[in-house]
Amino acid sequence: MKNDLVDVGLIGDAEAVAAICQEVGSGGALLVCNGCRNIEALIAGILVIDKDKEAWALCGTCIRKLSVEGAVA
Repeated sequence: MKNDLVDVGLIGDAEAVAAICQEVGSGGALLVCNGCRNIEALIAGILVIDKDKEAWALCGTCIRKLSVEGAVA
């Protein structure tokens, strides 16, 4: 049986998120929420999936849509 479990973590510390946004912005890029794609939404957290393989920037509204039971609402 294949193990489909995935390690997921949410970086929600305001200072860490601001540092990430600043680092990305220094290269001329802009973090946009991967949930709603609203370019004006303030990025409130970074969802890290499978340790160093993928990360999604999320605004506060999209973070609140994440289910604590593990499924995305």
